[in-house]
Amino acid sequence: MISVNYRNSKGLSLLEMILVIGIMASILLLSIRQYQSYRLDSDMRQLEYNVDALFQAMGKYYRANCYGTTVPGADPAGTLQPGALHPNNNPSDPFPINIQTDLRDNGFLTENYPISPLLDETGPGNGYVVQFNRHTQPRTLCIDPPICSSTRTIGTIVFWTAQVAVLLRDPTLAQDYLQVLRGHCLSSFAGGTVTPCPGVGDYIVWERMPSFASPASTSSYWSMNPILDRFNQLYTTYPITYLLDTAGQTPSGPQYYLCGS
Repeated sequence: MISVNYRNSKGLSLLEMILVIGIMASILLLSIRQYQSYRLDSDMRQLEYNVDALFQAMGKYYRANCYGTTVPGADPAGTLQPGALHPNNNPSDPFPINIQTDLRDNGFLTENYPISPLLDETGPGNGYVVQFNRHTQPRTLCIDPPICSSTRTIGTIVFWTAQVAVLLRDPTLAQDYLQVLRGHCLSSFAGGTVTPCPGVGDYIVWERMPSFASPASTSSYWSMNPILDRFNQLYTTYPITYLLDTAGQTPSGPQYYLCGS
């Protein structure tokens, strides 16, 4: 009679097979989660890059349109052709910007940034809404320094801030992405623009000064920039004594200070 010792037979038991499958499933699950984490981080970095590219393009648009240009051959010489953001053109506030016609077609936005999978491309501007928000305040001069108990208005300071807003594909995650992407607020789309901060809605909003569209775009080697701005401030405006007597009014209307000068 032949006896068989089953304890010494080769092969895997059911328990060992289940254990191997469990380990492989755990490794696969961790790999998928790690890939999703890397992919999400890449998508967020791409979105931040796209937003920065739009801000840089808007900074260039601002410099070209905040004041205007002189008309060649005009009489008298130096006749102004007001820019799109100049008060003479009565720009709306907020002032909407079309990414294609205002930025790309005019050469302010030259790169084709990838479409972000985080955005709702069916929204206005394929998920991006860009605009300028106007800020005004009177410019006053102290006439009894150093006490300054009496001031006189000599003009109106006008400046614009650039705003970029994005609409997420999943609005329920807007608050979470707002913190991660360092946005300024959440707001909503209305009438062709996104309500400036503070607001409420599904759009993540960033707002910057045009001169600070990209911090790395300004070099400390441009030491003449402050001097040039000061020259514009002092010598391209009406005399202070005249403005004091007229409360900042000029023959053509209020005295405006634009473009950071």
